[in-house]
Amino acid sequence: MAATGPDKASAGSQALAKAIERDDPRPLWICLWGGVNTLAQALVDLGAVHSAGEMERLIAHLRVSSISDQNDADPWIRREFPTLFYVAKPSPPNREEYYEATWTGISGDMYYRNGSGAGARLIKTTLPRAWTGRSRILPTQITILKSS
Repeated sequence: MAATGPDKASAGSQALAKAIERDDPRPLWICLWGGVNTLAQALVDLGAVHSAGEMERLIAHLRVSSISDQNDADPWIRREFPTLFYVAKPSPPNREEYYEATWTGISGDMYYRNGSGAGARLIKTTLPRAWTGRSRILPTQITILKSS
C-alpha cells in the first residue's frame, strides 16, 4: 500500500473511479493481472468523497477477478470492502500453496507441472511475441493454437 494514499492518484485510478461512479446498472468487471494498487487508489479516493453507505452502493456493482495476490493491496481491498465480489485464489503468505495460485492455471507452471492441458509452450513463446508486436499472429488465430 506504499504506492497508495492521499495525493497518489494516477490517470488509471482516476479513470477507474469515474467508471465506478458511472450511473450504469450493469456490473463493472475489473480484471487484474499484477499489482492492484490502481484499484486500491481508486477506492481510497472514492472513500474520501463518499459516505460509507454510498461506498457500499458503488462497490455493489463491481466484479473483480484477480490472478493472485501480487502485493499487500489485494488483501487490503478484501479486508476493507468485505462485500466486494472478488474472485481470486491467492497463495498464503508462507507460499506453501503457491502452486495453487490462479495464474499458474492460466499457462501452467513449468516448475510444479500443474495446469494439465494449459498451453505453457504457447504462453512462453508465441503470445509474448504477439503482444510485443514481433509476430503477425492475430487474436483470431490464437484460439486455433489452444489445447483441446
